[in-house]
Amino acid sequence: MILLLLAACGQFVPAEQALTDASTDTIAADVELATRDELVQADRLAHYAQDGLLRYHTADVQWGGGTARGVDYSGILDSAEARVTMGDALANLGAVDPSALADPSERLAFWMNQYNVWVVQGILTTLQGDPDYPGVESDGWALFNTAFVQAGGLELTLNQVEHCVIRGDEQSFELYVEDPALADQLWAWHDELWDDGVVDARIHVGINCASVGCPDITAGAWQPETLDANLDAAAARFLAHPGKGAGPDGISTLFSWFAGDFEASHGGAAAFIEQHRAGGTSGVTLETYLPYDWALNDL
Repeated sequence: MILLLLAACGQFVPAEQALTDASTDTIAADVELATRDELVQADRLAHYAQDGLLRYHTADVQWGGGTARGVDYSGILDSAEARVTMGDALANLGAVDPSALADPSERLAFWMNQYNVWVVQGILTTLQGDPDYPGVESDGWALFNTAFVQAGGLELTLNQVEHCVIRGDEQSFELYVEDPALADQLWAWHDELWDDGVVDARIHVGINCASVGCPDITAGAWQPETLDANLDAAAARFLAHPGKGAGPDGISTLFSWFAGDFEASHGGAAAFIEQHRAGGTSGVTLETYLPYDWALNDL
């Protein structure tokens, strides 16, 4: 016989009696579901959908003499739940007004998460049409130049998110933005990120371009309250990889492409490496740049 233990009175009561004696009152379980329109007013985000998706569908692999994190693209495509979760992540981010977010950390986490999740979605869409897709270099960088990122009521390219909104690079505005009204909006979002006007070069380890040579995608979403510490950790992880961060064969080409960013915020590549790599620049060949591997970062 199944018994229920009633701790308050210290005696056993048969289950049948407990069910008979139970109140017939009902629970008010009706819930008014929030609409995504409410996210327009959100000033804090936890990025629940993206966080769970990337925790479940990324994993470490060995590559080029170190540990790198890959994405289980096929696992996402094969899972109806994962695809719905991805849709939720994209829709939630698309509904947010970036300017309504509470502070620069909230806004920077938002834009880096936007970039990373839309990169994954772009690869998923491409793989559905071409299961043998080798990487972003193969189609002339279409992933970065196609306007599909839903942000603030606009459709943006990944280049516009990275180089205009996050970096505020004037040359990139000339290359990637033709509409003056769009340029004004991108500049406004950029200015909301950096109180002192200096772009923190750690953003380069915070966004992932779906390629093996990139700094690893996060195993989860960027969270505003831990953003500073986690960017430090991401920088350390990247620089610990001798095949793509820093080592005896050279340093990442990122330090060449974005030399101005590293100079402005850290005093240059050597200073950045000294600050964020275990052992600093010891054993690192600073004068040589590692070849950048554009192969897809799949598992």
